[in-house]
This record gives sequence, C-alpha cells and structure tokens, in this order.
Amino acid sequence: MLALLALVPLLSQLASAAPSYNGAPTFIGCASTTYPSQSDPNTLALYDSGSIADSNACSNACWDDGYLYSSLQGYTSCFCTNVAPAHNDYSDGGATGCTGNTIQITKTTFSSFLGSYDGWATQPGISTSSTVDTIEQCFQNCQAYTQAAVSQTATGFDCFCAATQFSFTGANWQPWETNGSSIQFWSHPIGSQVGQSGWVRRQLRERLEMERSQKAMAVCPDSLTACIVPGAEQSFECIDPQSELESCGGCINGYFNGGSNSTEAVDCSALPGVALGGVTCASGQCVVSKCAFGWALTDEGTCE
Repeated sequence: MLALLALVPLLSQLASAAPSYNGAPTFIGCASTTYPSQSDPNTLALYDSGSIADSNACSNACWDDGYLYSSLQGYTSCFCTNVAPAHNDYSDGGATGCTGNTIQITKTTFSSFLGSYDGWATQPGISTSSTVDTIEQCFQNCQAYTQAAVSQTATGFDCFCAATQFSFTGANWQPWETNGSSIQFWSHPIGSQVGQSGWVRRQLRERLEMERSQKAMAVCPDSLTACIVPGAEQSFECIDPQSELESCGGCINGYFNGGSNSTEAVDCSALPGVALGGVTCASGQCVVSKCAFGWALTDEGTCE
C-alpha cells in the first residue's frame, strides 16, 4: 500500500479593503455526458426534478453541499463535483441549450456571462494573457480586472484579462465551438471579494480539497482507490477495494477525495464466526470458506 504524508496547508491572505460580493453561478460551457465521472465517489448525483428546475437551481444545490462545479443533464439530473472539466470535456453548444450537460461554476464573482462570439474586433485594454488548464483558473488570474475571456486550444485555454470591455464580432450565443474558433467572455466587479460572508475562504478551502483529490487520483494507479488512513485524515493509502480484506467494497474509513465512509465497505476479517484465513475479498464481496470451531457455514455464505 502507498501512503502520502499530510499535505501542506494552503496559505492565503484576504484583502480586508476589497469590495464585498457574494457571487453567483455562471455558465462555463457544454460537456458530454461523460463529465463528471459518475464512478468518482466524490461526484454527487441529485435527481429531484421538482427542485432542480434549471442550471442555477442545480448550481445552488451543489454549492450548498460544498461543490465547485455543477452539471445539469436534461433538466432532470444534476451532478456536483470538485473536479474541473478539462479542455477536452467540452462539447459544442450554447448557454441557451446544451445537447449534453450544462456546466456551471456554482459560485463566482465572474457571474456575468457576456456570451460566446466569433472573436473580437479589437483587443482593447488587454493587460495580461496566459495559458491555463481550466476556466476557473482564468477567473483567478483575472481577479484584478473587470473582464475575462477564454479561447480553447488543443491542450487547455488561452486566458485574457482586461480592465475595459472587449469589442465583439459575430453573433452572440455563437455555439461553443471546441475547435477554438469562438471566444467566451465574462465580467465581474473589479477586485471583488466576499468579506463578511466568508465566501472567499470557503472557495479557497474547497479548491484545496479539489487539488487534494486530484493529487490522490494522480498518485494512485488506475486500479487503486485513495482511502483515508485511520487517525490521519490528511493522509491516504492506495487500495484495491475489490480485493482488500479489511476494506472490501470501498473505503471503510472514508474516501480521501472528500467522500464519506463507504456504506458498502466491509472488514471481512471482522465477520462473526469466521475462522482465521477462512475469508477473502473477491469482486468487492466477502467470500467465507471456513468458520471457526462451533460455527457452521450457511448456504448464504455466513457463519452461524
């Protein structure tokens, strides 16, 4: 088993003089139905069509449960995740109707989506540009500016920040084109942060949780799962829950990437009446082959 030592805490200083703004959900694109991964134990699925009426309702429900991203499928299925969509998760579409999933950041100060255009007539006031892996990273880079724009590339996104509004060309609500031929624009109050509500602190805490999750997934091989080490929640071990005797079927002490204890996980060695060496974990299920003295193996595979 592999173990990772406690992660270094994220340090950040909040500017007390910055204007306060609670933020709101914002559309960041369309994605295929494979995002977010429903096999990730940190993905929360909500199917209440009565309360999940639209993308913002989905985002608000995900925000309340501590997630950074929401994905609405067909106005009936809402998924929440802390894993940002990668550039190749996006698909063609527009804010008025995604054919797959409608993806939103659950709360951000860049809550004014200005649209998706063919391009810009000019690039007035562009103060900085960068290449980023996610749209949320672009928003962070543009925190000191009123405008943010992204254009998709083969490996990520080109990010542009400006203090004055961009000049657009082409029709608004141009379908989001994954070949990089359209540019998406957002705006927010310059330098805005949330002071009294503590939103900024919560956002940073959740970003650390997301980074911790992604690090765990990067360290553990594909066939293994990062599970919390008992008594050390900032550490994890990589196990195969399909064959791990003491954590069969899941992470018995909780998933390292923020999920709760797995209700399916079982410590097979602690089953009543099982003889020493008389049980294994196969395909995530305890398989009893021998019972201790005075116990009998039943047809259901338990000891009585």
